Amino acid sequence: MTNNTGSPAGSNDFRWGHLAGATTTSKTSYWYLASYTSDPDELTGIPVTGPGGRAYLGRYVYAHGVSGYAHSGDDYTISAEYRYGIRNLDPRIEPSPQRTWRTTADSNLTEIAWRIDEDLGALAAPGNELLFIYLQGCNFDEWVLKVHNGSTWSNLTPVTRNSAGFQSLPFTRAASTIIPAGSATGSRYIAFNELVGGTVDLGGGKLRKIVRNTEGIWKGASVGATKRPTIWLAGVDGTEATSGNCDIWAPRMYCAVMRTSPGTIYRGYKLTISNQATADGYYEIGALAIGWVQPFGYDNSADRELSTELRTQITEAGSGIRFSRVDGLPRRAVALRWSTLIPTADWQGLTPDPAYRLATDTAGADPVALRHDALEMLEGVLRETEGAHVPIVYLPRITKGSPDTECSSSPARSLYGRI
Repeated sequence: MTNNTGSPAGSNDFRWGHLAGATTTSKTSYWYLASYTSDPDELTGIPVTGPGGRAYLGRYVYAHGVSGYAHSGDDYTISAEYRYGIRNLDPRIEPSPQRTWRTTADSNLTEIAWRIDEDLGALAAPGNELLFIYLQGCNFDEWVLKVHNGSTWSNLTPVTRNSAGFQSLPFTRAASTIIPAGSATGSRYIAFNELVGGTVDLGGGKLRKIVRNTEGIWKGASVGATKRPTIWLAGVDGTEATSGNCDIWAPRMYCAVMRTSPGTIYRGYKLTISNQATADGYYEIGALAIGWVQPFGYDNSADRELSTELRTQITEAGSGIRFSRVDGLPRRAVALRWSTLIPTADWQGLTPDPAYRLATDTAGADPVALRHDALEMLEGVLRETEGAHVPIVYLPRITKGSPDTECSSSPARSLYGRI
């Protein structure tokens, strides 16, 4: 099709078939329709199917009829939706960590900000003197949480790395597996498969995803006897070093911050992801929680129950052959109890003087919990979260400050779930 509107005369035409520019001697064409119009109103309409079907309209856009009639000249507005949009980080909208947020690229400084008071956008109290952030299903290493005081941003947490405790670890690689080298001096305990979804930085720009790991301590044979872990990597192509030092990026991290200036108010929070490369080519977060901690003033009994629910179904045919189907990822659970009586008299009455707990010994800090109202406080939390409707993060223990910040990537130190 040629559209020539130049002067002195236009030479518009519409051609098809074996044109002069064809380069082969054997030419065969099969034409089912050739048409042209300069008036969009003359275009032939397309049938619109009912529920269960769809008609293609344009790039990534389909339509199906629901009810009523469509008329010429009707206008429709289609709002954009995103498979990995920012809404996936709101636990009230998308509580599952399997519905992730992503960027379109990595190696960029990326920031996500929230107002504490969404209605007024003004300075507001954060809820308690003990604050936290929790990240799950993240594929990057370095980040920091900031707060806004009405004029500027400042760090609430220190610049944090998900590889904390797993940096510069001597390793030996065999095929797609790595193990501690003989000189490795140790790390915290690594649980079986706790690193799945994480990343290993092998140096030289070689970032590889973790698909499996066994349990143990990252300690070499020449340093001492212990159970040592093995890590299986994806995407290994043989260009990686067979030995050296590596960083292991855990797929989860929490940080708790003990405030030492009571009454400080903020306008908002901001998560800043540093400029860095990833194994995936983009930044990703599965679950994110920011807010205050509600500590139990009275410790629960030591006999808590930990369990894991497997999402596998077994079907047995009449012949006796069994088939299995995995419906989802395993779920961890914890059950707490208070097997002793909790005295409650000190916070009741018209002039109470209850015992309390501090999160830090740093001078100037306010209490973060009353000593004997654990069950009443928990009932309020249940009402706030509407039971199992809104997810929470369970932190079994926070070490009393100072230091006034505690971070951990161990799955034993945090649990994202529902009450």
